[in-house]
Amino acid sequence: MFYYGFTFCPNKSNGIYIDLWFNKGDPLRKTKALLLGCESEDYITQLVYYEDFEEHYRENSMLLQYLRFIQYEGDPDLLCKCLDPSVSSIATCKRDKRELIVNPISKKNEVSTLKKLKDMCTRSLSKYKEAYEIDEELLRAKELTYNERNCIIYRMGEKKVLNEMIELANEGLTLLSKKYKAGINSLKNKSKYSKYLQDIIKFLK
Repeated sequence: MFYYGFTFCPNKSNGIYIDLWFNKGDPLRKTKALLLGCESEDYITQLVYYEDFEEHYRENSMLLQYLRFIQYEGDPDLLCKCLDPSVSSIATCKRDKRELIVNPISKKNEVSTLKKLKDMCTRSLSKYKEAYEIDEELLRAKELTYNERNCIIYRMGEKKVLNEMIELANEGLTLLSKKYKAGINSLKNKSKYSKYLQDIIKFLK
């Protein structure tokens, strides 16, 4: 979360910082670090993911773009086309900072991306001692001080965003597990992630 000294409740602009790292053992890690202009072959960058997925689609989809890049296992030359400015050749590439533009690549890569997202969020949630529901009960307690109340709201906001990221991953994985006709029919149901789901339905054809 990133509000300083006070919290808002409710607030659809709640967001959390996400640190991104290359996968250990990735044979393309050195190449990926070079293409992104990273000084390290471990740490990549820090992004923000917001609670309201549709309203902050551009920012939130950036996390998915980075995860697609991280999880990519194919021809490294394809990665050159996912950059702004683009790179003509890995052999002549300089370690300059570049922006990512990584639309859904393949069904295999998108499944790997969503599993990575879900795993990251599940591990982050496991670091909290209490579940979101316990925080709700604590928040109803009358003996809370102003600071105690804000601390609970703060961590509830983090948990809510993480749970929604897991929800996004689950909906995407469920869609990608369907046959084309069943997938199209499932999109008739309203979802707050509809814009993203429309982007990946093509992999069911």
